[in-house]
Order: sequence, then C-alpha cells, then structure tokens
Amino acid sequence: MKKLGVVLIIIFAVFGCTSKKISPVYLEGESLFEKYIDNYLKGKQVSEVYFNKAVNVFQRADDFCNLSRLYLSRFVLNEENIDTKSLESAEFFADTGKCRDEKNIINYLTDKEYILEKLPEHYRKYIKHKKSKKYDGLEDILSAAPEYFTSRILRKTARESEGRKALILVDEAYQIDRFNGWTLNIYRDLKIKREIMLKMGSDISDIDVRLRNLGNILKIKK
Repeated sequence: MKKLGVVLIIIFAVFGCTSKKISPVYLEGESLFEKYIDNYLKGKQVSEVYFNKAVNVFQRADDFCNLSRLYLSRFVLNEENIDTKSLESAEFFADTGKCRDEKNIINYLTDKEYILEKLPEHYRKYIKHKKSKKYDGLEDILSAAPEYFTSRILRKTARESEGRKALILVDEAYQIDRFNGWTLNIYRDLKIKREIMLKMGSDISDIDVRLRNLGNILKIKK
C-alpha cells in the first residue's frame, strides 16, 4: 500500500442526482460526517458517536456508496496506523452497492488498477503535480481543497522536503490546524517540525514541552 502516503480525505458526493433538490438524508449524514471529522481532528472521543450516527443514517437509507465513503474517510484520517478493518468495510459496501467511484478510490489506495479521471478533481491535480516532482505551486493546487486535506498534504510534502522549505510547509499546516483547533493535527505538525529542526541542529526544547502538553491532552501513550 505504498500509495497510502497520498492522502485521499473522502468528501461526500450526491450520486445519481438528476435534480437540484438534495435529499434530507444526505444532508443529515453530511452534517454528522463533518462533526465526526472536526471532533476526530480535535482528538475528542465523541467523534465515534457522530461516526456511528452517520453510519446509521445511511444504513437506514440503504445508501451503500456513502457508507463506503464513511469508512474510507475513517481509514485515511488515521495517519499513524493502517486501519485495515475500516478499509475492508469500505470495500464491502462498495462491492455490495456496486459503487464504481468508491471502488476506484480503493483500487488507487491498494495499488490496484484505477482510473485517474474518475478521482475527484483536486485529487487528480495533486497526483499530477506530485508526479512532476515539483513542489512549487502546491498552494495553488490545494486552494480549492478542504482544509484538512490541505493540512495533511502539507505535512506529507514537508516530510519529503528538507531545511527551510520543509519548515515553511509544516508551519503552513500548523496555521491551518491551529485556526481550526485541530489538536491532533497540531500534535502531528509539531512532531514533524521537531524532526526537521533536529536535523538542522536547532534547539527543540520548547517543542518538546508543547508536545508533552498536547500528548497529555490527547492521552497519547509513549
């Protein structure tokens, strides 16, 4: 799963919509999904409550494609571990519901044959930009993407960069996460910044203090 480093934060889409009227079921599920994302990135246990409620909404509506996207979103939000169980659930719902778009994303994530043109637009732009091996202009590529997508891509690119460039990228992610109060992401940003500054021979004592404080809040085990 070497492509897991390229993050695909899943955004809901209305499938098969032939009118401007949006289903109240979709709106309810989308609202719960957004609360799940926000609380997860803040490191709050209540995020699972919102996730389970969103699952229930789409189960009751027999909407297997958005169920697949729910589990895909949980899978890709976990930066520290490979959430195999969520990926398996996402694939089950995609296969059962014959959800081609979700199946295409799963194929991409698991190094199977996929169709680039079928991925959401800002994913396609980022993938093409990454293949060019140029980091200049990354901010423009991400301008229309959700902020949590942008934050993670900036962290990933910072890991692939060095020195001042890496620090600039991770600081941009930090500003996004601090503005939104995403404690878990702030912790992730500072961990990367610590690694970069350590390589540069800079003092990291203040970052260690901040990481310990955030780690205690998030109840992260050492």
